[in-house]
Amino acid sequence: MPWRPSPQAHTISDSGVDARDWSSPYDRHCDLMVSSTNTPSSYPPCLQLLTPRSNLLNKPKSELTEYEVALVEEHELTAGPLSLLQTATRSHTQVLISCRNNRKLLARVKAFDRHCNMVLENVKEMWTEKPKGGKGKGVNKDRFISKMYVHPASERSSPPGF
Repeated sequence: MPWRPSPQAHTISDSGVDARDWSSPYDRHCDLMVSSTNTPSSYPPCLQLLTPRSNLLNKPKSELTEYEVALVEEHELTAGPLSLLQTATRSHTQVLISCRNNRKLLARVKAFDRHCNMVLENVKEMWTEKPKGGKGKGVNKDRFISKMYVHPASERSSPPGF
């Protein structure tokens, strides 16, 4: 069943922007911001992207001005999947990356780009080696690498917690 806006989420501002057109059950904070503002121009830049009047996310980048392209890229970094890498880069927290060769990298992200190419620091590479013949327990091994470049072909996407 598709999501239907709740009655309290249906607020129309003085400018005629219908809040339920751009709110979702996952963006409850947006409902509060819409009801406390009067004009779309008073929204923060990341919320201006979500209003029905400025379909910046739906336009091709060739039709956008430099400022609008900067707003779209800022929105992608703060709201999209790259926001995890952006947060890890700014707060210097460790991330766990699963690689295709069944190895895991525990590291701090120094830099990344929109293709998920990453420069990592203080990398701890972890893996399990199984004895020949398949008998006995596997041995956990690890090694430390001070700096590393990782490209997306070597990564394996998995949901958090796996």
